[in-house]
Amino acid sequence: MSVGTRELIAAASRSRYVTTTPSGLAAIARLRYELFVERDGKAYAHADHSTRRFLEPIDEDSINFAVLDGDECAMAVRLSPASAAARDPHFAPAIERVRAVGVSLETLVVVSRLVNRETRRTASLIRELFRDVCRIACLAGGSRCLACARADLVPLFELFGFVATGEHVSDAIAGRLELLLLDPYDVGHLTRCRSPLLPVYRELCATRGEIQLPTKEEVA
Repeated sequence: MSVGTRELIAAASRSRYVTTTPSGLAAIARLRYELFVERDGKAYAHADHSTRRFLEPIDEDSINFAVLDGDECAMAVRLSPASAAARDPHFAPAIERVRAVGVSLETLVVVSRLVNRETRRTASLIRELFRDVCRIACLAGGSRCLACARADLVPLFELFGFVATGEHVSDAIAGRLELLLLDPYDVGHLTRCRSPLLPVYRELCATRGEIQLPTKEEVA
């Protein structure tokens, strides 16, 4: 099975956080602009300075998860199939790098554009948001998740069970990005690192009627 936009959209019907409404996507676009463009000074080609929004063509082939507070977005992250990321100038080098080391692109999904206002609310919900991302990725048929992260975000992704590949890419705008991979079915690693995503593994096992790990191993 190959994971594409259609599979992600179908799986997203079981998500609590996927946002598809124009107002929700506009809220995500405003937060991206605020953090990536205004705060970090990044000159992304698709940033709309007149509306202070930042969406990209790849968003049309992806699904976006968001914690919304009325008309505003507090936190968001995007999930894309590798086939879409391979056509994007910012992510194509990373896709080629992991393909070269033997990662199958057919079941690879890409986690990107994490934005977080870092409020008390988002601190309490970030684990739940990432669990939802992992759940939908797996339900769509994904077997690996790729993250391209700045050095300061690597510990966050490692907390959830992503593993640094030792590879990196240099983006003309974002700079050096470390490549990390998550195997959501590697229960041994998820257990050793006490990943907050371990309950997703349990849920998927229960859905499939498989034997689960002892409940004491679960990470709250």
